[in-house]
Amino acid sequence: MGGFVKHKGKAHDNDDQSMVGQGRVEAHGAENGDLHSPVVMPDNRSSFIAPVAAPEKSLRSRHYTTFRQQARFVSVRVSLASRRPNAKCRPLIETLHLDTKVNPYLHDFPVKLVHGDKTSYFRVFLKRGKRLAANQHPLAYGLVGEIVIMRLSASDGTTLVNSRTTDGPIMDFVLAQVRARIQGFQEPKRNALPILLKIKRPTSFAGSP
Repeated sequence: MGGFVKHKGKAHDNDDQSMVGQGRVEAHGAENGDLHSPVVMPDNRSSFIAPVAAPEKSLRSRHYTTFRQQARFVSVRVSLASRRPNAKCRPLIETLHLDTKVNPYLHDFPVKLVHGDKTSYFRVFLKRGKRLAANQHPLAYGLVGEIVIMRLSASDGTTLVNSRTTDGPIMDFVLAQVRARIQGFQEPKRNALPILLKIKRPTSFAGSP
């Protein structure tokens, strides 16, 4: 994938039924559940490597909202530390969240998906809090707040890249597999998020790099 390919035009809904299927989930380590990164202090948030070809400042990502049942692809603005090659960057996820006043804190964790003979990497962004509205997507049943999934480069698992329009089913599958971990993190007992969540699926997704 080229990475940082600018998404032009209005984001399109993906109304196709996702091929959720079955997968095996493995959690590797966990972060302290009380550590979080306030959106008002982006320098404390997880940072990623920007591809050599920058200067585009938005990436197509998958958005699961609290006000509609269908997920959609949206453009997420990206803040670059510099215009140098491989500069660190941070996705400005808060520009999508409508509940910033309810809860300003944003959490994220990486996912490694091994499907067939392919490996894909993603980053899941979410919030938690009693005042957050319920997520309306069927695969996010029992979860609150909005959820965003971004793709990472398959070559290194750290470079943010542009999601393809065909990534809908694979990202929906990821959400279905991580839902229980997110729910445990959002519940009052607040289980820690994994440092890395590994998912295995016997067959690969068609069209995935």
